[in-house]
Amino acid sequence: EGNEYIFRVRAENKLGTGPPTETKPIVAKTKYNRPGPPEPPEVTKVSKEEMTVVWNPPEYDGGKSITGYILEKKEKRSMRWVAVTKSAIPERRLKVTNLIPGHEYQFRVKAENEIGLGDPSGPSRPVVAKDPIEPPGPPTNLKVADSTKTSITLGWGKPVYDGGAPVIGYVVEMRPKTEVKDKDPEAGWKRLNVAAQLIHTQFTATSLDEKQEYEFRVSAQNQIGIGRPAELKEAVSPKEILESPEIE
Repeated sequence: EGNEYIFRVRAENKLGTGPPTETKPIVAKTKYNRPGPPEPPEVTKVSKEEMTVVWNPPEYDGGKSITGYILEKKEKRSMRWVAVTKSAIPERRLKVTNLIPGHEYQFRVKAENEIGLGDPSGPSRPVVAKDPIEPPGPPTNLKVADSTKTSITLGWGKPVYDGGAPVIGYVVEMRPKTEVKDKDPEAGWKRLNVAAQLIHTQFTATSLDEKQEYEFRVSAQNQIGIGRPAELKEAVSPKEILESPEIE
């Protein structure tokens, strides 16, 4: 099996043997083949010591059903691929454990049928073993820093927890206070900094009605998303803040 052969045939009559006719070279093998390579696998559910890897079957199964897969891993800087399991697995998903926190890994997969193990897929994108990043916590110490008859200036501090990624900005929201009981806690909120990303920890809401009370809330944002808001403790009205006179 695996060797290449050529056959030829001569016709013969009583006057002798004629010239031969040859076949093309033929490899002695079954009509079935090893599977083709799958597409590169994908990495999901990453943590500092584990990654879940998923993949699809190859387009070409070699004419025989796929019986399993061999998943291999390597650190991005390494040249050596290492099998994750000792034997082929029938599933197309595997949780890879015992990874080194902070190291960057790639994965590739080979399909297997009863003829043999196919060529490997291309490598997955490199992924760092680290705990998932979450949206940040609420800003701290939200308060009214200044006020006029038509404006209210809010100030706040950075969140205690940034979610594992730097805070890139804040979202300020406002709604008029209503006396309706059991109102929807999410109804009526209007984002004030619509056009630009707010990076400062202060914001002035303008064009307010001094006869109206307003509720305010501020949320922090990182690269993953917007976190839980901090709400002003009570509704406030715009009014001129007058300094107390100094006592001589």
